[in-house]
Amino acid sequence: MARKWWGALLLLPLLALALLLGAREAALARMEAGLAAWAEARRAEGWGIRHAPPVRAGFPFAAELVLADLALEPPARLGWESERVRLRLAATDPLHARALFEGAQALRAGGVATPVEAEGLALSLPLLGGEARLAAERLALPGFALAGLEAFLTPATLRAEARRLSAAGLPPLEEARLAARSSTPIPGSAAAFRAAQGQLRVDEFAARSGQVALRLEAQLGLDARLQPEGQGRLLVTNPDAALTALVRAGALPPTMLPALRAVLALSARPPAEGGPPRLDVALELRERRLGAGRIPWLVLPPLDWR
Repeated sequence: MARKWWGALLLLPLLALALLLGAREAALARMEAGLAAWAEARRAEGWGIRHAPPVRAGFPFAAELVLADLALEPPARLGWESERVRLRLAATDPLHARALFEGAQALRAGGVATPVEAEGLALSLPLLGGEARLAAERLALPGFALAGLEAFLTPATLRAEARRLSAAGLPPLEEARLAARSSTPIPGSAAAFRAAQGQLRVDEFAARSGQVALRLEAQLGLDARLQPEGQGRLLVTNPDAALTALVRAGALPPTMLPALRAVLALSARPPAEGGPPRLDVALELRERRLGAGRIPWLVLPPLDWR
């Protein structure tokens, strides 16, 4: 009798391994079918998608598909290239699929690929619905870098936080956060977004650099030429320090500093509760001209969505 029990106990690990391998093979089959269906749907929307044949990996505790030489080209002309993407479903977290971006990465814009240095870049997708999570320990491309990124996305919302952000010609930011939502799930092209009368609501863009803090709220759409247009409100704490930082960064010529400080002396006010002065201005964007009231600040370059 004891021998029978010992034999049954010895079979248990083999049965567990067989069940694990069967579950892994079933998961891989579902992942391959899901990837093929997603790619077919995106191609029907006008996307360009290329990659080498998927390779199965992750034995024994994860189901993985490895895609080499992945290139994504949405109709909006802003795409991505990756030397290798590892699609992973782990036994320890079966409710989330992850995409791990490995090797060389590049951002595609207007048919031109710009190399991106990426560390710890990963996308987590909930299988039962909810927000996707995009995270990176470091991202850098020519003229732009950040030391940390965490973003949560749905088809119509975005929440993101970045740390130690630097951009050419601008003062460095210790932190920045963004909360935005679209009136409609964002389609594959700018023309379709305008046809659906889409509006992008920036509930908050906040950033801090030294003693300077800014907050922006805006609502944007697309005009007949598919250029952004809309209104917003900008609140700047310590605007004089902001002007000094912009001059030091080369964003403003030093000759403009006295005149701008004179304007600030008339418009910046300390808040009723006390503290440093604040500048509160209403913004308007029309025909690529950004300004406050009737005073234009700058002309934005045209966006080519084709």
